[in-house]
Amino acid sequence: MFLTEKYFELESAMLTGYSVFTTFTAEKNNEEYLVKAFELHIQRLQHNVKVLFGKKNIPDRGEIVKKILHFLSKNSKKSKNSVKKQLVRVAIYPKNFSIARPSEISDIEILVTGRAYIENKTPLRLELHEMIRPLAHLKTSALFPSLQTRAAAQKNGFNDALFFYENNITEGPAWNIVFTKGNCVYFPDPSQKTFLEGFTQKLLQQELTKNYINNTDDTITVKIKNITVSDVLNNTFDSAFILSSGVDVVPVSEINNVKFRIKSSNLSDVSENKFIDLMSIYDNITPEVIM
Repeated sequence: MFLTEKYFELESAMLTGYSVFTTFTAEKNNEEYLVKAFELHIQRLQHNVKVLFGKKNIPDRGEIVKKILHFLSKNSKKSKNSVKKQLVRVAIYPKNFSIARPSEISDIEILVTGRAYIENKTPLRLELHEMIRPLAHLKTSALFPSLQTRAAAQKNGFNDALFFYENNITEGPAWNIVFTKGNCVYFPDPSQKTFLEGFTQKLLQQELTKNYINNTDDTITVKIKNITVSDVLNNTFDSAFILSSGVDVVPVSEINNVKFRIKSSNLSDVSENKFIDLMSIYDNITPEVIM
């Protein structure tokens, strides 16, 4: 490839998407940085490197953490205003990459990038698209199919695309989805590896199971099952939310032409008592200190 020396090491990530990554929100508290499911993010990076680049290339945890903290600290010092929350992306890609010999990977590089966190809880309108990501159970940088599908949905007037595969709802381009009906929360079944089960989804499921299932004052049930396109289009569910480590939990107002309930600001709305506020439940989950 005809790249300048400055960009040569980025060849696999820039030109082929042959890299793995994870994204999360880091919040500064005094001199510490807090991240929900931080250890899970690190472990997934290491696992994905092992699967794609070989066991000998698994990066040391300390090396990853050092680069993350350096990035966060540098960004905080550069900013004129105090940066409390940052969106962080950690990518790992092969050095000296050869398109002809992708099996021959001798070393890897860790690249940490990001930006200021932009909070936006505006309810989303989604359009159904039949699509499955390559290696859907892994988090790779091969984003073209996902982004092309997102673009198609946006051209049709929607905010984003919701994928389905073999008639089952799976995920979005960079997020999971969850549905509610009455006092039950429905999570799509990840066992067939047709989508990536993200950590926001895992944390929320754990929180509901631990603190709400047997709570006599506010009982919530949890079901993990295949959710079909027909389930969604036939008004089976009351509400829906997208879940992502980059945006946390955001309500869905519409899928195709099916409308979903969103939290009302009208305190006199008696139906509000039945609304499961997954955004508030997730916000109360304690983050981990990066160390």
